[in-house]
Amino acid sequence: MDENPVPILIVSSLYENSNIRLAMEVLEAGAVAIIPKPNGSWSSALNLMLRAILGIWKRMSEVCYQKNQAKDQNN
Repeated sequence: MDENPVPILIVSSLYENSNIRLAMEVLEAGAVAIIPKPNGSWSSALNLMLRAILGIWKRMSEVCYQKNQAKDQNN
């Protein structure tokens, strides 16, 4: 994110909404969001996930990402 600010969305089968530790780790690493990957085949859960992803992408597109100015000033 320091060199090329790009919003990152993670979809993981290892993540559940109750897994706060993993969510904090990926956010600290630079991801904008993490959502759980649904289990099974095409289902209503998949439709819900796709709606969630589209909503997150829409919000991410409205954010202006910039290089870390404080870090650049220290170099």
